[in-house]
Amino acid sequence: MDGIVFKVRENSKVINKTIYLAVGLNRHGRKEVLGMWLGKNQSSSFWMGVLTDLKS
Repeated sequence: MDGIVFKVRENSKVINKTIYLAVGLNRHGRKEVLGMWLGKNQSSSFWMGVLTDLKS
């Protein structure tokens, strides 16, 4: 799991947004993307939402 910060233009302003990625290994040892989430910044509360989403 990791969060990657990108600068994006929104309403004529440049702001930071974070893409959260979750990658896992399948039975054959190949990587698979489990999910991608978009947030405004890296925060512990957003990570908790990502983990809760993965759990369900």
